[in-house]
Amino acid sequence: VLGCSDSRVCPEFVFDQRAGSIFEIRNAGNVVDEDVLASLEYAVEHLHVPLVVVLGHKGCGAVEAVCAAGGEPLHHHLCALQD
Repeated sequence: VLGCSDSRVCPEFVFDQRAGSIFEIRNAGNVVDEDVLASLEYAVEHLHVPLVVVLGHKGCGAVEAVCAAGGEPLHHHLCALQD
């Protein structure tokens, strides 16, 4: 499960699974960069994870920040969210 770090609910609760039974990656805004993509590939190829889920939520602060910035670049590393 690729989920947002801003989410208030863990995937194990959403999918009624025991703690630690879901391979999950969390970052601001569910952004897929090289590290996240490598982690997802690892899960599928080496752990034989049969399903990849991108789990979003309402009111995501990261998505709202990018939308509010419009065409203006965000500062420091936050500009990576816009890419």
